[in-house]
Amino acid sequence: MQDYEPEQITILTTYSGQLFCLRNLMPANEFAGVKVHVVDKYQGEENDIVLLSLVRSNTQGKVGFLSIPNRVCVALSRAKKGLYCIGNSEILGKIKLWSNIFGTLKEKEQMGKTLHLCCQNHPEKKIQVACAEDFRQAPEGGCLTPCEFRLDCGHVCTRVCHPYDTLHKKYKCPKDSMDTYMETDQQSDENEPMVIKLKECPRCRTPIRRNLRYGSHINRSLAEIEKKFTEQQVSDLQNELQRLTFLAELNARCTMASNSGQMTKIQGEVDTIRMVLDKIGSFTEQDTVEVKRVLKDLQEKIPYTGLGISENERQMVVSALSLAPGHWYKCPNGHVYIITECGGAMETRRCPDCNAMIGGGSHILASGNQVASEMDGSQHPAWSEANNVLNYDQLNL
Repeated sequence: MQDYEPEQITILTTYSGQLFCLRNLMPANEFAGVKVHVVDKYQGEENDIVLLSLVRSNTQGKVGFLSIPNRVCVALSRAKKGLYCIGNSEILGKIKLWSNIFGTLKEKEQMGKTLHLCCQNHPEKKIQVACAEDFRQAPEGGCLTPCEFRLDCGHVCTRVCHPYDTLHKKYKCPKDSMDTYMETDQQSDENEPMVIKLKECPRCRTPIRRNLRYGSHINRSLAEIEKKFTEQQVSDLQNELQRLTFLAELNARCTMASNSGQMTKIQGEVDTIRMVLDKIGSFTEQDTVEVKRVLKDLQEKIPYTGLGISENERQMVVSALSLAPGHWYKCPNGHVYIITECGGAMETRRCPDCNAMIGGGSHILASGNQVASEMDGSQHPAWSEANNVLNYDQLNL
């Protein structure tokens, strides 16, 4: 299910009785290519994936052939990429050889009562398999999340998550598409893209869309198809634009948090949003709701103004200083400061946070400095009555 061919899988058992039992339980049409052997007859051979059945399980605690070291060595050394052992560890653990093996596996957390599966496309989706029924949680080798990969025909993949055929080169869309009504120019060179053209009348070779007899009917049919196809494309485009908008906002917030040394404060929210934005497949309405919810949490921790304080704290600072609008400024790096008296810049200083030039002279701000509108909403400095009046809503004067 993960791009491994049946021929790359071998099932090994130490007893001929189980060999015949397994073959009877494996329909040829479903397991064609999968090899089933006893360990003794598999010496000198190997395969990519080996499923080893350690069948001994009884009330007497008898281990049988599984206590023979050379047989165990053969059984455990046949896999090139993956070895999965299924057996009764309580009985096998009574043998020193197996006890040592189990000790090593436990140290590396490679042993347990369930098989741990993790979806390649959605690493956060994990499955614990203890019986055949549990594999229904990963019917295509991934998880139960809809694939929703956008196909060339305009439709989406209808299967659940699958780690194989990620580009969907082998997948055939079950729905009707534009290809039903068009054909390709088979004379194109192998290195050139195939040219799509309208079907032609077999007698006059006129494209059917321009045929006088059937033209109106064909036009109506094609118009309906093209309309549906366009709506799908528009919907996908809008969703992707929304994804990019969220990504831009997230990057801006991360930059702001990094500059103010508060990145660790929001790391959890950032990781959650990136997991949604970076996922494979289309960006859905559910994804939009989730990202907006987490962005709201980010806004509460670090407001978008870049001040590094909450909205309540900003209001308290402005209220405590009781300055008229237009006295708040910021340096080229966004650090806020105030100019008292008339609010006009008359001297220069160095920003205590970044050492950039702040203030100015003759009521002219130093290069890169500007009014800090995020503090009190002012759009102009308050160094004169004429300019100060612009900081108020003239409609309410």
